[in-house]
Amino acid sequence: MAKNIIEEDTLNEVLARVAKLTPETQRVWGKMNVAQMLVHLSATLKTGLGELKAKNVYVPLISLLLKRYIMGGGKFMKGATPTMGEFLIKDTHDFAKSQQEFTDTLKRFVAEGRKEGLKSHPFFGEMNAEAWGKTSYGHIDHHLRQFGV
Repeated sequence: MAKNIIEEDTLNEVLARVAKLTPETQRVWGKMNVAQMLVHLSATLKTGLGELKAKNVYVPLISLLLKRYIMGGGKFMKGATPTMGEFLIKDTHDFAKSQQEFTDTLKRFVAEGRKEGLKSHPFFGEMNAEAWGKTSYGHIDHHLRQFGV
């Protein structure tokens, strides 16, 4: 069963993992550095909050199958899906600021999720709080594993 970021225990687990990151934390795979990864995660959460508009890339069958896989506890694979342009972070970011922004954005995202106030997902389409919570946890977990936490 997939973990749900909207649930308090899972939120606390993620916040504890994020607190273990430092500016020197090295990636295990991929191209982003740790600050870029945190900015990337913040950006994806901001789509759910309606603060960042992303191109709709919903593909009915593929989107449904991937969502079911993640909702069932499946892990995001390294390089499984290309990163959408809106979420490609290539510029330099301050680690402490990026870490704080992610933490704040995640808390706002969870609060909106608990009120069923999240917006449509650019790849998965319309989702309830449970689906948002599970797919978001899967994405966040993927990137925290990318940095060894």
